[in-house]
Amino acid sequence: MEGVLVLTGATNGLGLSCARALARAGTSGCGISHLVLACRGVEAARKVADSIQSAAFPRDRIVVLDQPCDLASLASVRAYAAALRAWLGDRKVSVLTNNAGIGGSPTFSRSADGFEVIWATNHLGHFLLTLLLLPAFAPSGGRIVNVASEVHDIKGNKIPMPDPEEEWPATTAEYDEVLARGRPINGENTRDAGQRYYTRSKLCNVILTHELARRLSGAAPRECAEATASKLAAVAGARSCSLPAATKTKVVSFNPGLMLDGTFVSASQGAFIGGLAWLLQPVLSLTPLGKVLRSNAISGPVLARVSLPGAPALGGLPEAGAADATAAYFDGERLHAASAFSRSAEVATRSQQELWEHSLRWAGVTEAELKDAGFA
Repeated sequence: MEGVLVLTGATNGLGLSCARALARAGTSGCGISHLVLACRGVEAARKVADSIQSAAFPRDRIVVLDQPCDLASLASVRAYAAALRAWLGDRKVSVLTNNAGIGGSPTFSRSADGFEVIWATNHLGHFLLTLLLLPAFAPSGGRIVNVASEVHDIKGNKIPMPDPEEEWPATTAEYDEVLARGRPINGENTRDAGQRYYTRSKLCNVILTHELARRLSGAAPRECAEATASKLAAVAGARSCSLPAATKTKVVSFNPGLMLDGTFVSASQGAFIGGLAWLLQPVLSLTPLGKVLRSNAISGPVLARVSLPGAPALGGLPEAGAADATAAYFDGERLHAASAFSRSAEVATRSQQELWEHSLRWAGVTEAELKDAGFA
């Protein structure tokens, strides 16, 4: 049975470019019967569906539900997951690509649930959506792709932005105040705080990728030290998901690069700076930022390939074994080590599990939802 690919945030930027690539490739030979565009703006998503339909992927195979998917609202995520599972019927999810997100806005705001809105959208909403859709995966397994960023690793990439490793929470109170509520570091201005909310959310994407993979199949973070993997094997919760799809489902994070033609720079630095950065891209490519500069037109089709590595019309991934990797990080279409911090023994054996448990609490996951997802 062919499965369904669910893509969040397909109305602009990276998601739109990815959706176009998927529609051009079509359904033949890729194991996908339908492309579901899970978006906050339903009308905008319908216009995208109309515009990307092709002979290879006709309009009736591109699905936009009446229910919006606003990842900043836990109630909206629950309503959307319920509507999608009702539409699925006997169909099964093969791929969930968690792409939607917002950049480092220089203004502070909270979600309807009281969380810092960047982190709530980029991390918590996708966490809950993934958990609620796990029971809809085919018994043969599937693929979950979390769009992260090079900014989860400031030290490794030498990017001039706040480092999300600083003040990583050590207590329940700090998890609540620092991550969920967005308490700024002492002396931090509003713009730097906005960037930090973004970098924190992307580090959470990577860390939760590792933890979900561990709970599904027992995997350790790719390229972590052997001693870390040994310690992690003794931590409770490995392979704790009882769903038939669990051990066969791959979970990866993906870095699309710094896309100056997207909304991140303008959202975090203002429209003028965003436009100027785009015009200066040839100059910036000669600086240390050059190694992370890409564009939506480049990264969208790559995200499509990472999501569907076996689709002939998309082209395969360049590395042997990449399609089967889990608890892994893709820098573009190539496997790459995630940050040293995210692969460290302390994070792998403690912080991963803490972030998982706190996310369950923040999202208000019920015993029934947890049981449905195979974790109770």
